[in-house]
Amino acid sequence: MARRKKSNGVEAIVGGLLALFFLVIVANHAGAVFGLFMVLIFVAVGVMMLRASLRKQALTALLQKAGVAVSQHMEALLRRRAQLIRLDPYGKPQAERWSKELDYFVQQHLKPTLTAAEMVTLGRSRDEVLKAIEVQIALASATQNPFAKFSDDFTPREFETFCAETLREHGWDARVTQQSRDQGVDVVASKAGRRVVLQCKLYSSPVGNKAVQEAAA
Repeated sequence: MARRKKSNGVEAIVGGLLALFFLVIVANHAGAVFGLFMVLIFVAVGVMMLRASLRKQALTALLQKAGVAVSQHMEALLRRRAQLIRLDPYGKPQAERWSKELDYFVQQHLKPTLTAAEMVTLGRSRDEVLKAIEVQIALASATQNPFAKFSDDFTPREFETFCAETLREHGWDARVTQQSRDQGVDVVASKAGRRVVLQCKLYSSPVGNKAVQEAAA
């Protein structure tokens, strides 16, 4: 930050000297009134450039704070991203639900940490902030698979995703069903012309007959 402030001071000095030089030249050739008019224009442009520089600095500071928040919750965000981004039947990623999750993250976990000035910057540059957050998480997901190993902290829905991810690692085309329409089926997988349905139970005790009957039905 110290380097930025020093840079702004140098820019202000250089701008002032240029304005003075410009005033002398114009005043000698076209009169003081026209010279003053041109200097006012020059100053106005300088003010606009300064405001743009300050806004850029404010956005940079906000992105840094967003990056810290994402790092603190990276494991949970990676899990949610793996759960919510799914391929449609044509192989195209569907990210609408993930986009809503990012909005929720900003609303619940980033906004409470912001100052009033940072809130203004967020309102002005929300799309840029969301894009930066998504890029950070996407880069992490390329090297970290949150469902590579079983965890006692998994929720039942996360356990279903873990099962699907495990099948995909072994060459299956697997997807988690929508909870409201699963009819007892949690994962559908296919490979080499075979199609199977799975019910995933995150129980610490034996699974009862009801689960077997639902799968059979």
